[in-house]
Amino acid sequence: MSPSAYAPWVAVTGWAYFAAWSASFWPQTVLNARRRSVVGFSADFLAFNMIKHTSYATYNFALFASPAVQRQYRDAHGAGAPIPVTGADVAFSAHAVVVTGAQVMQYLCYERGGQKPSRVAWALVGGALASAAVAAAVTLPRGQVLRFVTLFSYLQLAFTTFKYFPQMMHNFRRKTCYGWSLGMVALDMSGSVLSLLQMVLQSLADGTTSNFLGDPGKWGLSVLSVVYDLVFVIQYCVYGSTPSEGDLQREQMHTDGGSDSGWSDGAAGRSGEKRGAASGDEKSGCGGSGGAGTSVASERQPLLGTQ
Repeated sequence: MSPSAYAPWVAVTGWAYFAAWSASFWPQTVLNARRRSVVGFSADFLAFNMIKHTSYATYNFALFASPAVQRQYRDAHGAGAPIPVTGADVAFSAHAVVVTGAQVMQYLCYERGGQKPSRVAWALVGGALASAAVAAAVTLPRGQVLRFVTLFSYLQLAFTTFKYFPQMMHNFRRKTCYGWSLGMVALDMSGSVLSLLQMVLQSLADGTTSNFLGDPGKWGLSVLSVVYDLVFVIQYCVYGSTPSEGDLQREQMHTDGGSDSGWSDGAAGRSGEKRGAASGDEKSGCGGSGGAGTSVASERQPLLGTQ
């Protein structure tokens, strides 16, 4: 095939991965809304996801819309080097920031069973903000806008390497995937595969691998997402999505203390279970009724956040 023959497929796969990745945010959002609870949804994951998508959006918008950044990019990669950010990338980034922001609002407004970001999460988020401030002070006065913008690509890649880990550990400690949407995992994996396919087709159309070299965040994001999504699929096969007794008690107790993040929820979860067993409190934090004695099987989580 001639290079020009690949061009339509680049556009098709670009919008296909945009659709899959964008849709992947909604099953979790709908699941939270239906339960009016974020119990089972790691607070650390949410914090990391917000930093990751904000960083990715900053990089994409700057490289797509700034003539100064584009000029410096071509000076670094060659006068004819194509810009590695497409309209689909920009649209995805904008949508991701908006919907993740909505999930942050859900975390603030819905029953969370004592969840809060761990000290590790606060330290990592603070480190990211500090590194951006230092980079701005060093690069922008020298006119090195591309170097400053590229930092955000690496920040989003860095947060992608560990953002899923708290949720993975949260599921492992509870021995259930309750509160974590399988529909999100399936759509995220589909988007990752399509994103990698688009980059391969783009290289064939351009006759160069500069899009891989110039946008490490995009392909790194896709590969890492596939790996983590496979882990979540295995967890679903092994644990299922039936709520544990501790999950139901945390949703019902309106506790304000403890931490239920992916890295530090173990002790809080166990203490919540003990308090629930001792008090026998049957008040529901999500507008329902019945306590921990309610049939666990009847609380099974919907596959895509809908029933």
